[in-house]
Amino acid sequence: MGTGYDTLKLLEKVRCTADILGFKLTAPLYSHHEPTVGLQAKDTDLPLYSRDAELYCGSLEAIEIFFNGILWARNYDRMLKVSNEKIRVRKEKDVRNRNLIKTIKSTVEK
Repeated sequence: MGTGYDTLKLLEKVRCTADILGFKLTAPLYSHHEPTVGLQAKDTDLPLYSRDAELYCGSLEAIEIFFNGILWARNYDRMLKVSNEKIRVRKEKDVRNRNLIKTIKSTVEK
């Protein structure tokens, strides 16, 4: 199976969307026999997730659909005024701060 230009464009689109949503593309952790890509949280983005956890795995097309679902949910929450980007950023910062305090406490206790 060859890689055509459309596949390269899709890869770049998925990579860009992943970056915006706080993901990075990785080698799949468990599915090595099919042409799949893994998704993990970027360094400090998505603070609820472990850095080494595979959050999704699938083809580029499946990942694009997965991202569309995330974007749809965010837009729906925004329309309901349940959440918005400012609230999401604040809550993620709260999680980072709690994690930092937990790390500092565990270091001091040692």
